[in-house]
Amino acid sequence: MIRPLLDGDDLERYRTDGYVALGPILDDDQCAALVEVEQRYRPDAAGSEAPDPGLLVREQLCAQSAALRDFCINGAHVPLLAQVLGPDVAFTHTQFITKLPDRGAVNDDPSSPTWIPMHQDDGYGQLAPPLDVT
Repeated sequence: MIRPLLDGDDLERYRTDGYVALGPILDDDQCAALVEVEQRYRPDAAGSEAPDPGLLVREQLCAQSAALRDFCINGAHVPLLAQVLGPDVAFTHTQFITKLPDRGAVNDDPSSPTWIPMHQDDGYGQLAPPLDVT
């Protein structure tokens, strides 16, 4: 999927609000490949000891999945990240998060155990300058 670069309004929104909505960044085939990755590496949610068994988090899955690694380093979002962060973008850490639809309320409900508000992460390593993207 080819996505146009961010325009001036998008860049200003990122600088002002700290985020910008990209819209679709996967075509149907890419989405199907990532769904297959999610299903292949999904832990048993019923036996999960995580604080929220409706929120499954896998760390560094790119080391095990070529499809996920390709998305992370060649996806339509990468040129946009470079546009915001600068040309020297480093791929340092991944989390593959699944929010199970049958566990808790709707995702835009703050009382739901699977609700994660929009945020910026910068706690997974010592970066200089401290620019990180979720």
